[in-house]
Amino acid sequence: MKHLFTPNRFAVVITAVWVIGAGIALSRVTPDEMPTKLNEWGDFMAGVFAPIAFVWLVTAVWIQSAELREQRTELQLTREEFVHQREVMKAQADEARKQAEYIGTQTRILEDEEKRRKWADLDDLFRAEVNKLVGLIWLHESPFNFTHEGAHVINVSAPDSVEDFEFVARIAAQLTSQYAGNGVAKINTPITMNNPDRFDIVVAAVKSCQAKERQASPVMQVRAAALRLAEIVEYAELLKARASQRKPDD
Repeated sequence: MKHLFTPNRFAVVITAVWVIGAGIALSRVTPDEMPTKLNEWGDFMAGVFAPIAFVWLVTAVWIQSAELREQRTELQLTREEFVHQREVMKAQADEARKQAEYIGTQTRILEDEEKRRKWADLDDLFRAEVNKLVGLIWLHESPFNFTHEGAHVINVSAPDSVEDFEFVARIAAQLTSQYAGNGVAKINTPITMNNPDRFDIVVAAVKSCQAKERQASPVMQVRAAALRLAEIVEYAELLKARASQRKPDD
């Protein structure tokens, strides 16, 4: 019914009814009643077509009103579509941000895992150097063996049944305590290095441990501080310098 009853059809029906009615009314007019003057004919035609013009004017306004209503509806739909698109774009932006955060998190996890693997490998290398140092000290008995006027001033012995890190720490403790306790620094005459080859091999191994310690993880470096590698090298160089003062014919 909505599509059958349109403004145009309404105007056509009213116009047709009016014209037919006017024709019927005109057919019943006697010749004496017919207009004879031009102005009378003008009034007659105005009376006939004025209502038709009014109907079509109303129809035009009606049509424009309907079109404006449809335009408002379309604008409202367009506005709602824009709002929907904005919400979709916002949701997509949120999803993109979440994806970026997820990728960033995964990247950090992978980087941390790679860093942990790297630290683990470097820590293993450091442990291997410490094990090598312990083995060299066991292999070369008493590498830190110095005498002065026939008496031992430094004679570091390898501790038994301890973990490798504690083993090296005890070596450092013995070397430090003997150097200070036996007053080596106060001896004015040269001291004798009894095992120079063993001494150089072990000190080189200690320095190699130091190099690997600097590459190890921060956690391992904290643990490695207890080995006192720097003290071993320091006192070894002091002892070597004192021993090197000995004359070749001594």
